Amino acid sequence: MLLVICEDEKIANPTEQDISRALRFLDETSNVAFASLEHDDMNYLLVTGDQRHGFRLEYQSGSTQEHFAALELTAIDHTIRVFVLYLHGDSDWRGLVVWKKGVPPLKRIRAGRP
Repeated sequence: MLLVICEDEKIANPTEQDISRALRFLDETSNVAFASLEHDDMNYLLVTGDQRHGFRLEYQSGSTQEHFAALELTAIDHTIRVFVLYLHGDSDWRGLVVWKKGVPPLKRIRAGRP
């Protein structure tokens, strides 16, 4: 598993503390506005936003046809909980958020990829 913070910092085999620290550090007014937890390029959980405005979660599972985005913004503690469950392979993370399928992957847009 790889924790990626704004494509600039990458932490292999992150801990719960790494996730908490990274998500609390996100700030939309700076260049540090998103982080992802990745198995690989096609399987990841991504968050954008910050503590002031809320966080938008999205995930992809195997292909771009299996891309989902949260319908509502989440608070920091809830966002960290989702990430920690994902880190540990606990499928309960999906039930903590209401998801909508078919939203364009923000990760690819932010990273400047087609």
